[in-house]
Amino acid sequence: MRRRGGLATLVALLALAVGGCDFGYQIGELPDGSQRDAMVLPDGSPGGDGGGGCGAVTRRVLIRGLAFDPKHITVPVGTRVLWVNQDTTAHDVTQGNPGDPSPAFGSGQLAPGAEWSHDFCSAGVTVYNCSLHPTLMRDATVTVTP
Repeated sequence: MRRRGGLATLVALLALAVGGCDFGYQIGELPDGSQRDAMVLPDGSPGGDGGGGCGAVTRRVLIRGLAFDPKHITVPVGTRVLWVNQDTTAHDVTQGNPGDPSPAFGSGQLAPGAEWSHDFCSAGVTVYNCSLHPTLMRDATVTVTP
């Protein structure tokens, strides 16, 4: 007996299996209009930089056209910066200059449409870059004022 559509059936079953899985990622606004970290772990705790820190206010930085927009922002202590990848390729947000051996934070790869946030809880200047495009997307800053 010959089976028809075996590959199509297998693909459909895999799509159903994966579609029904919860990988723990939640992106976007909550019903009250506040922002959620790009990654929420299965136990409900925030992913990314640990979230839930001091981020009482949120500022957005868009990633588009192989650039951070704005490239330089100034925020008060206690601000959560949310990076939103509106580009057509993956990017990341990595603290420091390209090639720094141990950055203080990093988003990991952000696919188009993905978001990631970091809470800035003390004053100072933080330099960051996209380690995937270090010659084009570098020397961006978050200046945190007291």
